[in-house]
Amino acid sequence: MPTGVYLRTQYHIQKLKECNNSSRFKIGHKVPDEWRKKLKDNKTGKKIIFVNPIQRGKNISLAKKGVPHFNQRGKNSRMWKGGISPINDKIRGSLEYKLWSDSIWNRDGNCCQKCGENRISKLVAHHIQNFSQFPELRFAIDNGITFCRDCHKEFHKKYSKQNNNREQLEEFQENKLNKDDLLKK
Repeated sequence: MPTGVYLRTQYHIQKLKECNNSSRFKIGHKVPDEWRKKLKDNKTGKKIIFVNPIQRGKNISLAKKGVPHFNQRGKNSRMWKGGISPINDKIRGSLEYKLWSDSIWNRDGNCCQKCGENRISKLVAHHIQNFSQFPELRFAIDNGITFCRDCHKEFHKKYSKQNNNREQLEEFQENKLNKDDLLKK
């Protein structure tokens, strides 16, 4: 909110007075003893943690912002699960997978084979035969096709993510829709 002097009309002054009169606690208002007792009972037995201002986000250099403290990494992290990460994540993050998807896009002319979308940020390389069921075909270039995100989502909505095959793909491509039809759904 910008700082500065604000001209207040009589209407604004009246509204401010109404808000101050109706407020539950005013400056100098005493909190009832029964409320104080309830607040005290709620806090008893709980640890009070004093946070270092550096940990609160003050005085942190831009290079350190968002980086977990050294004693919260790896095995010391509360999210640690014994060093396991799904094989699926490792494969999809590999250089071989990136090269596979780039070659699929280049083969298909960097455009969706369903609607013709050509913005690279919207494109996805889709496996014709399932990624999980056919590990030997994961990086086969003839087992891929380029879809935009919307068409890819539409394909999996219609045919699910299991037991996909070439016949489903051909049936899906026969129903040519333009981008506007997909956005209306």
